[in-house]
Amino acid sequence: MFIIPIGTGKRLTVWPVITIGLIAVNLFVFLISSHMLRRQFKQIELLRQRMWEIEKQYVVDTPYNRSQFKTLEEIELRDQAILKGEIIPGGSADFQIWNGLYQEFKYRIDHFIFRQWGFIPARFNFLRIFSSIFLHGGWMHLLGNMLFLWLAGSVLEQEIGWRKFLSLYFIFGIAAALFYYSLDPGSQAPCIGASGAIAGVMGAFLIRFYKTKIVFLFFMLLFFRIFTRKFKVAAYVCLPLWFLDQLVSAKLGPDAGVAFGAHIGGFAVGACIIIILQSAEWLPPANPEGDDEDFMETSLKNVQSFKDKEEIIRHATKNDLQALLTIVRVEPENSSAMMSLARIQFESGAVNDSCVSYNRALDTALSSQDPENATLIYTAMRRRELIKSLTRENILRLEKHFETLQEFEDAVRLTLLFIFKFPHDRERPKMIYKAYQIYKTHLQDINRARKAAQMLKREYPHLLKGTSS
Repeated sequence: MFIIPIGTGKRLTVWPVITIGLIAVNLFVFLISSHMLRRQFKQIELLRQRMWEIEKQYVVDTPYNRSQFKTLEEIELRDQAILKGEIIPGGSADFQIWNGLYQEFKYRIDHFIFRQWGFIPARFNFLRIFSSIFLHGGWMHLLGNMLFLWLAGSVLEQEIGWRKFLSLYFIFGIAAALFYYSLDPGSQAPCIGASGAIAGVMGAFLIRFYKTKIVFLFFMLLFFRIFTRKFKVAAYVCLPLWFLDQLVSAKLGPDAGVAFGAHIGGFAVGACIIIILQSAEWLPPANPEGDDEDFMETSLKNVQSFKDKEEIIRHATKNDLQALLTIVRVEPENSSAMMSLARIQFESGAVNDSCVSYNRALDTALSSQDPENATLIYTAMRRRELIKSLTRENILRLEKHFETLQEFEDAVRLTLLFIFKFPHDRERPKMIYKAYQIYKTHLQDINRARKAAQMLKREYPHLLKGTSS
């Protein structure tokens, strides 16, 4: 009987490139490290076999027979007895050969890939925290971690943006390792795996999407038949239960070979950081409903129940924020609603969210051939000193828009914004030349036209070769 999570009630509308990238890097590192591990194990097995060829001549009639010593601890006891001269005579040639093999064996054990690149508390190395996050002990370890990373990470990345998600992922991993270190600073056991960082993502998921349902698959083999069934459990139920299981496991099974302390630390830190970020309004507002399907159904009913939707859009106040969020969710092509939402967000102090909403509104207006709204949105952004937040595509499209309207002051202002905001963009020389043309032909500003021409000659001389002035 197995129960595994297979999905969530959140729908992905964009590709979670960072989550996919992290999964790909983990898989690549696992394939490389597995190959190295197999080679290291073969070398160690060969050394132990050569050591045993010497040992077996002396342990037949002693309590150190091989059949009685199977665990690593028991083998280490026999090795220590040999080193003390209790089994192989200390001055013999066999002892000298065995001791050389033993020293090489210890060296190779100490240079195991997990001990070289895993995080060992007793040998604290901050850089090893990063490398340990990408190491896994086996296929089940890897696949389990990547499943949870995909389920929680893809949704979180979509909601908060890839830059914040990537930063938080490593912060969670560092916090998990430090918590593991604080529990046993003298431990020689290497901590490996992405589970600490992923536990942080799960903690963040719980706070951010506590109403969202997790989809589980139950399957059982009974009388040569497989029975399967899907069921859903809210995140505020299943994730705290998982956290409680980690607490109990850490208490009852600290030597189980699983870094429960890292899971606990990562989960707690992930939850706390998201609480802080949301309180400081550094994250975009989360859906009030749990699942996207539930939210869309509720939102559609709410929009249909509005007596005067257009009145809300035109004269929205801070009290109408939830109504605006509902409208733009149901009608993403409504640039007027998106512009009102951006204004309310700006007035509420959520400037970053306001910039995102203004850019979305502008993109919608330009795509739907709505020049009047596009001009209004640009004017609002300029009045609020937000035009520096314009995206690359919106700058290029707006510049063409104002050229078409023969609003050359705004057109050249956008070309200059592009030139200085994107110093390495392939379109930059074209924009410098366009500024030159506008200044010379339409604005009759010879001085600035000359400066634009000089900039083009100075920065892109290779593009001017073979042309006449």
